[in-house]
Amino acid sequence: MARECCRIAPPSGLRVNRKSAVPVHVQLMTQIRHLISTGALKPGMQLPTVRQLAGFLRINPNTVSRALANLERDGYVEGHQGRGTFVADRPTREGRAAHSLARLVGESLTRARRLGFTHGAGGQGGPAAGRARRMQRRRAGALPR
Repeated sequence: MARECCRIAPPSGLRVNRKSAVPVHVQLMTQIRHLISTGALKPGMQLPTVRQLAGFLRINPNTVSRALANLERDGYVEGHQGRGTFVADRPTREGRAAHSLARLVGESLTRARRLGFTHGAGGQGGPAAGRARRMQRRRAGALPR
């Protein structure tokens, strides 16, 4: 299959908002995924180099590398040593599902920690779970009010 070359220009919509709470590499990944899913970036098209993207967006090349590595892991792009990064023929459903699941689990664990649950509690929960157990015992009459 012949590889097409694509130079992403400003009209394609690639932009980052440094003031956003969303990390820059996540913004970049989301936008490239959107361009692929809408067909603006077709399978086989070559993406700009890390340096080109970093220069265009005025961000650190390591940030671009991180975004492209995550997109490659999720099956959206394929990196070829010395040749560049290309849009994958078809993003794998498993890659997308695994990414969504990992994000959901991570967010859930973060929320649980904020509520006081700890990892090593052995199923006992954290302070919030302890409060809940005490409330249940009080209602059952096992503890004085």
